[in-house]
Amino acid sequence: MNFIEVKSLDYSINKKKIFDNFNISIKKGDFVAIAGKNSCGKTTLIKLLGSVIISENKIQIDGTYINKFNKELIDNKVSIFSPNNKYFSKTVLDELMLEIKDKDSYSINKVKKYLKEFNMLNYLDQSPQNLNYVQKQKLSLIKALLKESKLLLLDNVFCYFDKYSKIEFIGLLKKYQLEKEFTIVCTINNLSDSIFCDRLVIINDGNILLDGSFDDIFKYEKILKLIGLNIPINYELLNKLKLYGLVSGNSLNIDDMVMELCK
Repeated sequence: MNFIEVKSLDYSINKKKIFDNFNISIKKGDFVAIAGKNSCGKTTLIKLLGSVIISENKIQIDGTYINKFNKELIDNKVSIFSPNNKYFSKTVLDELMLEIKDKDSYSINKVKKYLKEFNMLNYLDQSPQNLNYVQKQKLSLIKALLKESKLLLLDNVFCYFDKYSKIEFIGLLKKYQLEKEFTIVCTINNLSDSIFCDRLVIINDGNILLDGSFDDIFKYEKILKLIGLNIPINYELLNKLKLYGLVSGNSLNIDDMVMELCK
């Protein structure tokens, strides 16, 4: 079942065409990465899907059209993550309790359970402003869980993670993608981040240029380079090692490749 349907979307900013008869369908529970050169419309697409920009019946989320009459209904289904998410509550607990209707002891215990699972229980009484970047993104994910969002939109959030924090955070996303049937759409600058996703979509000149798994897309190296995107070096290394029968796995992590070589 398609959770997201975008049909014949046209959108311009200051007379510059961003999307030209743009169409995309995304199944419920999928984790989709969107990539493309700078100013191709990635952030604009996130804002359109999240009803920050109203598309007037060009986009359906979970069977509901996005328009000015349905904005509140869409907002209840969607959580948006960005590098600039801001929180203004006095404490982390206060911020998380904003997403809970019945503020009873059960709800507080639920909040604490998530904070413990995310290794953030010690920050319960701290100001969200004092959290570092990774912790703020974790806070956004906990808020989405408490809100019981159905769609997570991540706008270029991975670029500020170090390698290990990124793996930890994406592991949490994948865990709840499976448990809660989240549909996840993320924009990325680094194509290596697409290995965590079910599907990679390349946008160029207002429409979809390539669409498939990262293995499918990486076959079009020349096309990707023409629009300023580079195949991850680790991917090329992995394929050469597999060609010579030295490794059999699919991890692009250098440490994993070395461990397999040393077996």
